[in-house]
Amino acid sequence: MSTEVTIVDEVVWKQAIARVRSDADDTNWAVFTHENNETSLVKYIADGKGGASEFSSQFKDEGVFYGLLRMEHTIDMSTAIKFVYVHWVGTNVPFAKRGRFGVVSGSVKNLFNPFHLNIETNTESDLSESNIMTLLEETAGTTRKKVLDASEGIARPERGFTSTSSSKRGSSSGSSNLYSSTSVQKVSTGGGAVNFDDQVPAVIADVRNDSSDITWCLVSYQDNNLKKPYIIVLGSGAGTVAEIKERKLLGDDMVAYGLYRVTDVVDDIPTVKFVYIQWVGNDVKPLSKAKISTHKGALEEMFYPNHITFFVTNASDITQAAVMDKVMSASGSKSHVK
Repeated sequence: MSTEVTIVDEVVWKQAIARVRSDADDTNWAVFTHENNETSLVKYIADGKGGASEFSSQFKDEGVFYGLLRMEHTIDMSTAIKFVYVHWVGTNVPFAKRGRFGVVSGSVKNLFNPFHLNIETNTESDLSESNIMTLLEETAGTTRKKVLDASEGIARPERGFTSTSSSKRGSSSGSSNLYSSTSVQKVSTGGGAVNFDDQVPAVIADVRNDSSDITWCLVSYQDNNLKKPYIIVLGSGAGTVAEIKERKLLGDDMVAYGLYRVTDVVDDIPTVKFVYIQWVGNDVKPLSKAKISTHKGALEEMFYPNHITFFVTNASDITQAAVMDKVMSASGSKSHVK
């Protein structure tokens, strides 16, 4: 059995995708399915301007569907466009047919690249606007905690950007749903998509989480492969940034990214700051440096928001003093008295 699919009326298909992606068009969703239940044939069936609620109503229990949804995600008064890919296998699809459709699911998924969030489900409530926004916030590491009461604020430091831990989600309705899952893909500015292991947004969320002891995390390219960028977690810890160096996680021929949480004192108020770490080893080749520049947008979005960027190429420069010097210089808390 072939793992590839053929598009019925490719022009119509591409036009529908283009409408969803276009800033000049109000169309914000499109849905596709298989022609006459044929595994190898896929076709466009509908699009619309009604957002997640209208989009979710298109998926039926008797069929296999694919969809692309455009959402607006607002972080700190800044609005970003996010694209969500949905793979739906209805609860009434026979088990044997699920297997046959599953063989071509990778081929179909590639037709929707790039996108920010992948949802595989058979439950309409998983596609509610509130649920999708929660998933987008979790994968971006920007889920907000509740506003603290005055008494809580005295006991805890002020934080710049916080989040709760993220995890894989099942059915939001509370019923058993073994098919639901999520994975993360970021759109790289000026290049292709950068894929992230599910543990990457989860560990970033841990660094941001008030109740977590994790203060830093470090990620890099699996097998140091920049041509097929798949980002995995190298490590995390509860110590200072020097722990990264002590654990010998960095090499001179590799590229890595990290997030580090520190506390700065501004006007006598402890304030949590987040440092985005970029490591490019001294032995990384010029062509490799050019390649990672096309991944810049995707990585920055994954680690957004943060207060400063700490760019480093030599392990000896990874010290708590160096990080705090940059943090305090940026916040204005650094003393310049000699």
